[in-house]
Amino acid sequence: MFDTFKELPQFSDGTYFGYDISEAMIKVAKQQITDPRAPFINSHQATELADYSFVSGTYNMKMDAPD
Repeated sequence: MFDTFKELPQFSDGTYFGYDISEAMIKVAKQQITDPRAPFINSHQATELADYSFVSGTYNMKMDAPD
């Protein structure tokens, strides 16, 4: 999502916090996006205060996990 927001004038002084529970996913994100406005955090919960939060992939990855 950062690539969508990074050029918007409203985001010029914003910060995008990217979270994932997978260390491998965080590593790839950090390799692909090096903009200092986009720190990536390996965590199962948000650790930073934010004005807006978006969730993607959370509920479609259940697979065989029990409810």
